[in-house]
Amino acid sequence: MKKIVISVISVIGILFLVTRIYHFIVINQVYNAMMRFNEESNKYYSVTINDSDKNAISEIAFVKDNITKCCEQKNGTDLYCEWKNFDHKEKYEIDFKTKSFKKSTLAENQQSVLRNLPRLILNIYKDEKFSFYEFLKIKYVIPVKYQNQKCYKIVGNNDTCIVDRDNFLPIFYSVKFMKSEQSLEMENTYEFKIGEVTDEDVALPDLTEYINENEK
Repeated sequence: MKKIVISVISVIGILFLVTRIYHFIVINQVYNAMMRFNEESNKYYSVTINDSDKNAISEIAFVKDNITKCCEQKNGTDLYCEWKNFDHKEKYEIDFKTKSFKKSTLAENQQSVLRNLPRLILNIYKDEKFSFYEFLKIKYVIPVKYQNQKCYKIVGNNDTCIVDRDNFLPIFYSVKFMKSEQSLEMENTYEFKIGEVTDEDVALPDLTEYINENEK
């Protein structure tokens, strides 16, 4: 009887270890895929955040060489754009609602444009250091089909991430949280493109009819 119990425990231990190794391999691939994408000199990235109030906030980034254009939309309406030219050290902050802009000298080096990536993955690699504690929050990783694509579904305590099985980049992310004693859910959808951004995509918008805040 004792040998049977030991055998059962051993099998459970081996299965747990194999499962965790599988989880690590997939999650590590996802993290590395996001970091590789971030290093591309020509890239398009968008994330649309749908909240419990049925608002859709989109953050869209175009990067070509040393020019970046990051825009924000709400329910399809342009709100704000930040344009940076790192060669000329120029930065424009454009407010579409007030039809105004502000120009300043760019001090920082080129930074990541990948905003609102899945926290389920980023928390495991916080400050580029692997967190075993956060890793253990992963409940399971399974292959699934999502919108006719072969994907992996990564499930944590309160959040779920779906990634493309070919390139390991996120497609969908949802998280549940409490706010003012109310249970809320937020859903993100992602799009990644490499090598498709043109000079027109990163061109500075026409500001001839906009108010120059620097002249006030």
